[in-house]
Parts: sequence; structure tokens; C-alpha cells
Amino acid sequence: MTVSNVAMQAEIENSDRYVDMSRIAENTDFKELADHYVVFGRVTPHQKKALIQAFQQAGHTVAMTGDGVNDVLALKESNCSIAMAEGSDATTSVADFVLLDNQFDSMIHVLKEGRRVINNIERVASLYLIKTIYSVILTIVFTFVNSPYPFQPIQLSPISSLTVGIPSFFLAIKPNYKRIQGEFLKKVLHNAFPAALAVVSYIIVTMLLGQLIHLTFAQTSTINVLLTGAVCFTTLITVAKPFDFKIKVLITLLMAAFVLLFSFAGQFFSLAPVWNVNMAMIYIPLLISVYPYFHFIRAFMLRFFK
Repeated sequence: MTVSNVAMQAEIENSDRYVDMSRIAENTDFKELADHYVVFGRVTPHQKKALIQAFQQAGHTVAMTGDGVNDVLALKESNCSIAMAEGSDATTSVADFVLLDNQFDSMIHVLKEGRRVINNIERVASLYLIKTIYSVILTIVFTFVNSPYPFQPIQLSPISSLTVGIPSFFLAIKPNYKRIQGEFLKKVLHNAFPAALAVVSYIIVTMLLGQLIHLTFAQTSTINVLLTGAVCFTTLITVAKPFDFKIKVLITLLMAAFVLLFSFAGQFFSLAPVWNVNMAMIYIPLLISVYPYFHFIRAFMLRFFK
């Protein structure tokens, strides 16, 4: 009851729901206890372990704090164990974190930093995986097709630097304290795979249309660079949300640099002039379709591959 009153003053939700664990029978359903109660008093070491297991079975990530030998079982069972520096040697040896200043508010900064790192790695990983996935697919496809690989190596440099390298550096250090939910790899692939699939689709369409109207390899590869960049920028905009002023300025500058590249550095990157009627007939309609096509594939994946 005392702990419940303290928890109420700390504004912990539903802290009026408390239970004295010394009155609980051994065969009690701990999952039901964990669902119903918030404050647990007079808990034995084995009951602490059982409660943690009940919360984990309910899908929670459980942290455990302690400073005595009776907390060791629960600390080892938890997903994240936290001990006080002044606690027993047993607790400090098994804990993931040891609070050297014996202040719990240090964990707020630890939690925020952990969320920032994981959330930002999730964003950045989506950008890096796009190139990996579409490169593997294109390698397999063009192994069996009597046609050269759709890019020259130097043509991938502006795509990699402007849509992945530079933005990923700034996204990785951006504050992002949103609670981590869902599976990491699945969330990454929900952005990376639709983008890679869109890139492969546009390259195949460009190669077919290029043969139809007799474009040179330099012209079709230039269109491929333009469309691949557009898909990657669409993905960058998606993963960079929510925007702040700095991110808006960064993406705008990168897109401007990418467009200017075709006019002022085309020869250096082996890009053909884009002001060609036959080329424009292909890349203009495809560029217009990039945003809706990417989000169509992404929505399909989110719906059927949860």
C-alpha cells in the first residue's frame, strides 16, 4: 500500500492496482497477475523471476533493477538488468548496466540514446540495402540476358553519395526518441525492397524501350541513373520523416546537386545529354510515376507481408 501511494505521487498509470505477493499461492497464474496489477509488494526471488517471464510472454521487453542477492534471479531473466554501484557484488556482476552514481534518472539518457541509435540505424539501413538488393537482382537477370549491365561503375557514384552516403551521415545523428516497435529487419525491408523492385522494373522498361527506338547504351544508362536516383530520393524522403528544417534543406540541396550533375558533370560521370527528345519520351513519364509506383509496392508489402 505504501509503494502504491508513492507510485501515485510519481504519476505511474494504474498504480492503485497493487497486490501483496506473500498471500499469493504457488500455483497462481502469473500472466493474469501481470495483466491485472501494477504494484507488487513482498515479492520473493522466484516470484520476481516468474513475473518477468509473464511480462515477456505478453510481448514486453522487461527491465529489472536491483541491489541485493535476492534480485539476481530476476536480473538474469530480464532483457535489461540494472544494478546500483553500491549494491552487492553478485548484482553488479550479472547486470547489463551499473549506475555508478546510484541515480535512476541516468537511465533516461541511456534509454533515449539507445532509441536514437536503433531508430536511426533502421533508417540508414533501408538506404544501404536498396543498392544491395537491386544489384543482386540485376546481376542475376543480366547473366541470362544478351545485354550489357545497365550501369557503368562511375555512374553509381553520384547515386551512392547523394542518396545514401551524405544523407545517412546526418540521419544517423538526428534525435529520434520514438519507442522501438516491430521487427528490425522486417521494417527495414518494407522500405528497401519496394525501392529495389522499382529500380529493377524501371531499368527493364528503359532497356526494352531503348532498343525499340534505337537509343545508345550511354543514353539508356543515363536514363537508368536518373530513374534510380529518383527512386532512391523517394525512399530517402520516406525514411527521413518527420522532417525538420535542416533535413528539408539537406534533401533539397542533394536533389538540386543531382539534377545539376547531368548538366555540368555529365561527361565526367559518363552521362549522355538528357535534352534529347527520344530520351525525354521515356524518362519524363517514368519520373512522374516514381512516387506513386514506389508507394503502391510499399503499401502492397505492408498489407500482405506484415
